[in-house]
Amino acid sequence: MVSPITKIRVILDRDIKPSVASFIRKEKIGFETSPAYLPIKSLEKYLLEKLINNVDKALFKELNDYVFLSKSLDLIIKEYLNGIKNQPPKDPDSISTGKALYGVISSELKRSGRTENDLIECVVNYLFVSKDDNDINELCEFLENELS
Repeated sequence: MVSPITKIRVILDRDIKPSVASFIRKEKIGFETSPAYLPIKSLEKYLLEKLINNVDKALFKELNDYVFLSKSLDLIIKEYLNGIKNQPPKDPDSISTGKALYGVISSELKRSGRTENDLIECVVNYLFVSKDDNDINELCEFLENELS
C-alpha cells in the first residue's frame, strides 16, 4: 500500500520577511521549499490604515454595526488615540505596525463577548463587497500560484 504524500507550505505575513532568514539560520530550521509571503498587509496594518490613517467610512460603519455593539468604534478609537498620546506603548513600533491598535480592539472584543473571528469575518466580507479589488485580486493570484 502506497501512503499519500503530504506537502506543507509555509506562508507568512510579508512584514516579517526581513527577519525570517536569520531566524531560520539561528533556529536551524530546514524547509524543502522556502516560505512564501502574503502579498497583502497584515490585519493589524489594514485596520490601522482604514480606521486611523485614511478612514474608510464604509468599513468603519460596518464594524460599528456588526462587531462593536456594546462600545462604539468611535469611542474605542478615541480612547486608543488618547492612550498613545498620554502613555505611549513600551514598543514604539507597535503604533506604526498597528499592533497597539489591534491590542485595544482585541481587548474590547473579549470584553464584549465577541471574537477575533467576528472581526475577521466582517473585514473579509467587507473586502468582497467593497470595490477594493486590488487586495483581493492580489491575494487570489498569490493563492492560485501557491496552490497549483
